Amino acid sequence: MQDLQSRIRKIFQSANPSSPKGYALGIYQDGAKEFIFEGKASIEHDVAIDGKTKFHIASLTKHFVAEIFRYLERKGVVSEHDDLRKYFSEIDSNLQDVKIKHLLNHTSGLRDQWELTEYAGWRPQDVITNDDILQLLKRQTVLNFHPESHYAYNNTGYTLLSIILEKVTGETIQKLTTDYLFEQYGTVNTGYYSYKDSLDWMATPYVPKPSINGQYEISRPNFDVTGSTSMYSTIEDLISIEETFYKTQVGLPSIERKELLYHDGLMILESNGLSVQMHSGWDYGYSAFLLRILSSKVSIVILSNYGVSNLFPYAMRVAALIDGSLSKATLIKHNLEGAKVSYPNPDTFESGWFLNKPSNIIFEVDSENALKIQGNNLFQIDDKNFLIQDSLTQIESVSSTCFNYVSFGLSLQFTKLTREQIAFSLKNYEGTYYSVELDAKYSVALEQGALVLLGRKFVRYNLRQVTNEYFITPRFTLKFIVEEDRILGFILSNQRMWNLSFQKLRTS
Repeated sequence: MQDLQSRIRKIFQSANPSSPKGYALGIYQDGAKEFIFEGKASIEHDVAIDGKTKFHIASLTKHFVAEIFRYLERKGVVSEHDDLRKYFSEIDSNLQDVKIKHLLNHTSGLRDQWELTEYAGWRPQDVITNDDILQLLKRQTVLNFHPESHYAYNNTGYTLLSIILEKVTGETIQKLTTDYLFEQYGTVNTGYYSYKDSLDWMATPYVPKPSINGQYEISRPNFDVTGSTSMYSTIEDLISIEETFYKTQVGLPSIERKELLYHDGLMILESNGLSVQMHSGWDYGYSAFLLRILSSKVSIVILSNYGVSNLFPYAMRVAALIDGSLSKATLIKHNLEGAKVSYPNPDTFESGWFLNKPSNIIFEVDSENALKIQGNNLFQIDDKNFLIQDSLTQIESVSSTCFNYVSFGLSLQFTKLTREQIAFSLKNYEGTYYSVELDAKYSVALEQGALVLLGRKFVRYNLRQVTNEYFITPRFTLKFIVEEDRILGFILSNQRMWNLSFQKLRTS
């Protein structure tokens, strides 16, 4: 095992500045437990990370909330077929087809809460509560898509799920998880907390200081939102939960379809005899990852407090050291085995802007030096299929001007935009725009020959023009609504929030 520990440590000792500088890693393998610790729980107090160090586990919270729901469903208290409006009668009738099962599996079409709060004017430092999320939901009149027509990862659904569970039981989600889960698991260092709580042995969360190499600053979650996030745990508790899982099958989702999907707070991969469940989490300086290889009774958990947004590649490389059967999964294999970044092929994709019309999202394809989409390298699987680096998102080539973006149950087709002559003066776009669904105003202004989008609290986005209608930023796409020579408004879209409408206000 010492040799394995040494090899695992080398995976994390990367020259990559984004690699974890502090983490707790736990492995459960057919009855045996192994732990590896690296770095400081507190730089200021020189406290090392160990098995008792508590971490915010972000979206790993979701599976525990799903377990509580399934327990209460078996008792006949709730049903996955219940309509959302049964519990929130005040929401718009256009949302009436959303059911609890859609919340559980990210197929509701609801816009993501963090996108809504950001564009409504909340800053990362502002406190956000369940009630804030609920009030924004009540203003929504449009879904991203009709329920079950697509998959799109969504935090809103799990926040609503926790509110529903509190409504039907009269108990807080904190008490429900303690009484129905953690007492059963025998864990004592796992539960819910809010920004107001001070916990003993809690790791301090850090992110790299901008432009100062090798230095970190504190970046702490500042919200009181349950269901989608806000649980804490230790590596010892989480590995103990994995041991209970394998011995009792508590928490095992009921899967009917053998395909890549999301179910009850876990991503599911069934491929060539390999059965894998996984989930990631990331909030501010905290990150977490759970990987279960059911076919081999192996679980890997990683917790970090150093601002690593993506622990997936680290978990996969650790898994490859432990269990060679992972090479059976084609989608995972090309991330593990270091396939070379594909070089441009004129028959694959042309460089340029590609649009998905239903969502009005634009991706940029760059094939000059290495084939990239949105700045992410592509690994080649075969002549027509690529994998986005360090992910399970697949790109399927249809033609040199068309591709499918495939991520779990989400499949969006992107087609290259043709270049057109810019017909409008940029001054035509200037003005104030209002969104009823956010109760927020933005201004479009012309500065030094380019447009900028200005929001509350000095928010500023530089707009890059693609066509007469479309402008982009690294965070979103804007489509201006044009009627003859007039600008009527715009819609704002990104991957978790489609077609949010803003109307241009008339000047007096």
